[in-house]
Amino acid sequence: MKIVFVCSEDKWLGVGYLSSYLKLNGHQTFLLFDPMFFNKAYIKNERLRNLFHKEREFVNRLKEIKPDLIGFSVVVANYQWALGMANIFKQNFNLPIIFGGPHVTIVPEEVISNPQVDMVAVGESEKSLLELANSGLTIKNIKGIWFKEGSRVIRNELRELETDIDQYPFPDEDLFYEQLPASYRITPSVITSRGCPFNCTYCGNQIMQKIYRDAGFNTWVRRRSVDNVLKELSWRKEKHCSRHFVFMDDIFTSDLGWLREFIKKYHEEIKLPFNCLAHPGLVEEETIALLKEGGCTLVDFGLQSGCPDIRRKVLYRYENNQDVIKVAMPVRSIS
Repeated sequence: MKIVFVCSEDKWLGVGYLSSYLKLNGHQTFLLFDPMFFNKAYIKNERLRNLFHKEREFVNRLKEIKPDLIGFSVVVANYQWALGMANIFKQNFNLPIIFGGPHVTIVPEEVISNPQVDMVAVGESEKSLLELANSGLTIKNIKGIWFKEGSRVIRNELRELETDIDQYPFPDEDLFYEQLPASYRITPSVITSRGCPFNCTYCGNQIMQKIYRDAGFNTWVRRRSVDNVLKELSWRKEKHCSRHFVFMDDIFTSDLGWLREFIKKYHEEIKLPFNCLAHPGLVEEETIALLKEGGCTLVDFGLQSGCPDIRRKVLYRYENNQDVIKVAMPVRSIS
């Protein structure tokens, strides 16, 4: 089966994983990528946007590929763009369109109510999408997939989360690298875990965690093995000449035991600088020392408010100001 993914603005790791899993199982995947020049939330110019629009190019490309399925992965920021693009495709082709991604998982009823959306993928979807493709889009009881059947919506149950995420192949980087600048190869994004241990009110993680918990699935945070991650990093170094890694885990430092093993092997086998994300409540002096030993050049922390009461009562972030100060201090004291 031929599946076309349609993405905007940046590389989507989730789409990379879906594509590699489909290819591993005998399907063909393609990418239509819109950098959205002059059409972003922070920079809009209608006249310039019209000079760089991709609609006609995408329609012509679909005529060449003749796909069996078109897939959009959406978050809130690109949802309206995706609906507009899907509408254009529907005007030109009689092709099934599926929407997936965090926004869909949180509000599937809203998304599937749009006439240009035929199906939605709710939750993590590697196995759901593969089952859909293997069936030739004919099976209607696939876990994690909602279908339209006339005016009726078939709402299948959520698929359980995969706990052994080592089993998935590495993301399909070739899908994106043909259309993105070389800097994406040199400084690629990598994810070593799925899920976040916290429950901040402003984050989609909180809602998705509740969705899975209500369905009876309690294992939200899952981590790849150290050796599996190192194998991917070595592959990136050799194939794509990567020189700096950006770890996109919600909290890279959440498991100190895993971090100890990872840094030791990373320092011996990879020896490249990296960035990561962390949380003030999950960083000790040993954590900072390990990150420095491994070659970390930047750690991003979220500090949503300087008021502890707002953080605790509104945002459900329970670190206090001293926690934040404590996290910053070892960076200056470790030589």
